[in-house]
Amino acid sequence: MGNEPIHTAKSIREMIKERGYNYLYLPYYSPELNPIEQFWSILESAIKREFVLKKGSISAKVKESTKNIPQSALDRFAHYSVERFDGCLLERPI
Repeated sequence: MGNEPIHTAKSIREMIKERGYNYLYLPYYSPELNPIEQFWSILESAIKREFVLKKGSISAKVKESTKNIPQSALDRFAHYSVERFDGCLLERPI
């Protein structure tokens, strides 16, 4: 998880533990270790492109753009982040 206040709140930590999960805080400024950052980057680009071309609600654009990101891209985001994370554990530079 990132180190944002919402992620470090006691209630969030307790909820994660209650559901049987563990958590690990990522270093600051390490988007390559977090697949969701890669997803947001692609989504943000798509929304900006759409916004210029069409008018409409931002939530509709997010939903539409999300549908256009293939599962294979999500798999790549996760694979990339795991490789980088494993490298960090071995103390290799990112």
